[in-house]
Amino acid sequence: MAVKAPGARARQAGVVLAALLIGALAGCASPAPTVKRVVLIAPFEGNSREIGYDMLYPVRLALADAAAQDIVLVAVDAGESAEAAAQKAAALADDPSVLMALTAGATAANEQVFDALGDIPTVVIGQWNARPSAHVLVMASADLADQLTSNEMDVFAAALETGVTGGETFGLKAFALLASEPAGITVLTNAAPADAAFAQRLAASGLFVPEPGLLATAAYDSGTLAAEALAGADTRAEVLAALRETDRRGINGQLRFDSEGYWLDAPVYTLRYVDGVLRLADGVD
Repeated sequence: MAVKAPGARARQAGVVLAALLIGALAGCASPAPTVKRVVLIAPFEGNSREIGYDMLYPVRLALADAAAQDIVLVAVDAGESAEAAAQKAAALADDPSVLMALTAGATAANEQVFDALGDIPTVVIGQWNARPSAHVLVMASADLADQLTSNEMDVFAAALETGVTGGETFGLKAFALLASEPAGITVLTNAAPADAAFAQRLAASGLFVPEPGLLATAAYDSGTLAAEALAGADTRAEVLAALRETDRRGINGQLRFDSEGYWLDAPVYTLRYVDGVLRLADGVD
């Protein structure tokens, strides 16, 4: 058996060590892709929890359809008050991986939460009496609030009202169960009712997926906007710029925002209760 000289052994060891160092340096030069987080802040507990779940699965489906593998959706329960939601929003603002937020519901879509989110670009899904600002866009038409005779957002208080025209609160399944006379209620929304094909796709997207409610199609479109905005962006400023410049077709028609931050040329759907079931009344304006 041949015996290697000490010098040969040293040279061989040096080659191995050099290979290990090169491998380590190559690993340092090719870091893992940065995760981009989108937070969904909405009620997931309490009286309005269906708002959160009506948005969660359509947004997930939209991100899956866009093959957005580097985007992570984080669902955050807004809690029972705007103060509680704002505390959670402030913690999210300190996480640099959070590049965008989606919100809905009275406790999440309000000034306290928007202020706490800081420079995180935020899209409000639905009307919720929310107003756009420097970092906030609203997936609702600018004049929708003027057409409502009730701006009630507490589902129990809304259930006591009769003969009014209201927004998304009056279209919740919980409202229909609580209201003694829903037949006199008119609901205006910018979100198209989900058709059978969308409902089937949504149901097949996961386990225990609820039937799509009034916010489902707008949530899907918002998820599509999120995927598109984050695809070529690495900072919150870049995401905001992409959202403001968006102009694409979605389930609810053309998706683009006006100079204020409202949904430009959004369709308006009129719905009324028939035998306790919310149905499309006059088509789309």
